[in-house]
Amino acid sequence: MYTTDPRLVALRDSLTGRTLKGSGRAQYILRERIGEGGQGWVFTANWDEPGGFVVIVKVLRPDAVNADTLRRFQREADVLRMLSQQGTPNPYIVRFFDHATTTVDKYSLPFTVLEYVNGVTLEKVIDSQPGKGLPAERTRRILKQGSLAL
Repeated sequence: MYTTDPRLVALRDSLTGRTLKGSGRAQYILRERIGEGGQGWVFTANWDEPGGFVVIVKVLRPDAVNADTLRRFQREADVLRMLSQQGTPNPYIVRFFDHATTTVDKYSLPFTVLEYVNGVTLEKVIDSQPGKGLPAERTRRILKQGSLAL
């Protein structure tokens, strides 16, 4: 589901180029919107300065905010934070950097900052396959990586 409310479309589009203040002194300069779903928007961003480290910022949409979605969004951040604090980072789990809430116009926007992983999504890999799915060997590698993440 994509944003259709004109006010939210305007808000979403106005986020590109904005700087969101994270927890502590970190700030994130939103760049390109690279995804949108039923509950949020995903942007690439630079950490602290225009040429800074590239990260992903997941922003919870205002029309998706309720007690349940806020609880799930916070839980996801807590789990990713915990996994990122392990002694040895897991190469199959994105690193967690920050979780905060910012206000843009009159909207309160919770957001999570994660590692940017350059590459194609699993959805695009599957869609690009002719026939009925991925070859068995490719599927085995993907499942192995997923199980190693867990």
